[in-house]
Amino acid sequence: MAPLPIMVVAAALTFPVLGETSVDPEARVALLWPLVLAFGAGLFLAGLTDLTVWTAPLLVVGLVIALPALVRIVPQGTLTARRGLPAAAAAAFLLSVSFVAADAFLPLMIVEVNDRSLGEMGFVITAVTVAWSLGSWWQSRVAVRRSAASLTLQGVVMVIVGMLAAASGLLQWPLWITYVGWTVAGIGMGIAFPTIPLSVMNAASEGEEARELSATLLMDTLGVAVGAGLGGAAVAIAEAEGASLATGIAGAFAVGVVAALLLLPVARRLPTSRVTS
Repeated sequence: MAPLPIMVVAAALTFPVLGETSVDPEARVALLWPLVLAFGAGLFLAGLTDLTVWTAPLLVVGLVIALPALVRIVPQGTLTARRGLPAAAAAAFLLSVSFVAADAFLPLMIVEVNDRSLGEMGFVITAVTVAWSLGSWWQSRVAVRRSAASLTLQGVVMVIVGMLAAASGLLQWPLWITYVGWTVAGIGMGIAFPTIPLSVMNAASEGEEARELSATLLMDTLGVAVGAGLGGAAVAIAEAEGASLATGIAGAFAVGVVAALLLLPVARRLPTSRVTS
């Protein structure tokens, strides 16, 4: 609740001048549909957060409200991952869902399922952060010679392999496999994550880069929320059914793997122009 007053002040300062940000003085930034999307997504995520008799109605109503608004904001064909900019927006969503669904519950697995210390868990988080940075550094050096599709595919494959290796901690396998696996996933994210928006920037019309990139960034943010929500729902369902915590976290990892697998064919539809550094 603490940030809410700051958000209100920021909105009061920002909204009045949004219409002045366009190169076309007659153009106005429409706020209705983003606000409707935020409201619908909030209802949907609220339904995932707490499993009660209200869960199904919140999920349905949230989708009914959010999807029409989303369609009005993102490029036409985003929901079907049409080749080009729409596929980039869909790819950003799936990549964030994939990583966050598992990443949000990896610390819980290490501490609660494997009975390790918070310090050891912090080491894993630090390692994946450094690995992400190294992946991005390597991506920046080869992006000029590689297509966005090939780089994204390489990164996503590393995320899948790393996620499966990290999930071995649920089976009480040696925990170093989890640590190495999640480091590999971090490198994969460092490769794939910046490649998707770079492909959009390279393919965007001159002078329209920010507008066309905004849909990809929106889908990325939405993917973070949905990934965490679906992972949390898997843990909550397991608890409600009397299953173990490990079972619930396995469900969260399964969400991540499925989203990454769905991303593989979508990555091939990214803008075909080569990414520029």
